[in-house]
Amino acid sequence: MGCVMEHMSLVELKLLAKDKHIKYYYTKSKRELISLLSLPDLPKYLTVQKITIRALREEAKQKQIERIWSKSRQELIEVLYPEFMDLLYPKVQVWHQQDTAHQDEQNQCNTHEHDDPQQHSS
Repeated sequence: MGCVMEHMSLVELKLLAKDKHIKYYYTKSKRELISLLSLPDLPKYLTVQKITIRALREEAKQKQIERIWSKSRQELIEVLYPEFMDLLYPKVQVWHQQDTAHQDEQNQCNTHEHDDPQQHSS
């Protein structure tokens, strides 16, 4: 079927991916869609990505995990499927926090540069 898919349009591949419940199918390239659709089974992390919070809570309840109602979907996945956390929730870059701190520092340094409205009065 991989050979047949090579001749399909991107729209046709996206429809197939949608039918197979591949999450974010609409953002994937033709090559990515062909490789995913060619697999006999989808990778487990793609299946986990589609699990609803209700189903995650039920699974956590069966495994007797405490405080399931106060946990977010991400926290439930972290408890139930820790091996997929890096794929499903990539870590936020630290450089963003450093840039924000640097910007705050610059803003504080430049406060004295604002115009004094009294100097402009006639």
